[in-house]
Amino acid sequence: MTLAIEGTCKTCGNTFVDHRNRRRLHCSAKCYRGSRNPFRGQLCAGLDCLRPATSTGLCTDHHRQAKRVEKAGELLRVCHCGQAIDVPYGRYCSTECRKVGIQRKRRSEFTLAYEARRWVDVLAILKKKSQPDEHGCWVWIRKPLSNGYAQIRIPGRRMYAHRVAVEAKLGTRISPNMPVHHKCANRRCINPDHLELVTHAQNVAEMLARQALLAEISRLRALLDGAGIAHGSPDLTDVPQSHAVTTRKAY
Repeated sequence: MTLAIEGTCKTCGNTFVDHRNRRRLHCSAKCYRGSRNPFRGQLCAGLDCLRPATSTGLCTDHHRQAKRVEKAGELLRVCHCGQAIDVPYGRYCSTECRKVGIQRKRRSEFTLAYEARRWVDVLAILKKKSQPDEHGCWVWIRKPLSNGYAQIRIPGRRMYAHRVAVEAKLGTRISPNMPVHHKCANRRCINPDHLELVTHAQNVAEMLARQALLAEISRLRALLDGAGIAHGSPDLTDVPQSHAVTTRKAY
């Protein structure tokens, strides 16, 4: 016959009766699990972390980060706002900085530079998205719009890349009613040296002059073809068409 003995739980300290004399150390399975993980049922001690805590009081990711920081000897980290973080496993110094950090991660490098008006960085990013040709044009690599212009996006807004290049060159925003003229007659070019701000009257005058020039080229070609002279002139389709060739709205 097995005698029942009394014992003291090592987790909660309560006295219990061990009827089977198994030399138990805990009064219940809950206390047994608690002895293995004293933070069971609690959340991670990391800043705004909602994941369950392990036996170290941190979640798995924060525990690994704390071990890396401890191994490297870096006991102090700096938030993106410049304030020191007093916990080795934290990423931000406050909840407000955490919200700002999450928003910054969702925004592209161009968006951050454009909103902060860092025009040098904006121009460098535009140059990376283009490819120079033999005429010095920065040809937009991505597919242009149906009207031939390059487009770039920021959250909640779409803009023409050549207008952004002019803003970066001037260092200020330009009016949406102010036309931007391509001196190189290449709509996909975003080189600020090939762009200039013009008035609507100047833009229309340039359009009419270019149309008259193309009409004159067509007339001369017809005369040379009728006379049987091999002129060897390129096809008119090879002539770059600027936004002033057509009667569509200038951008």
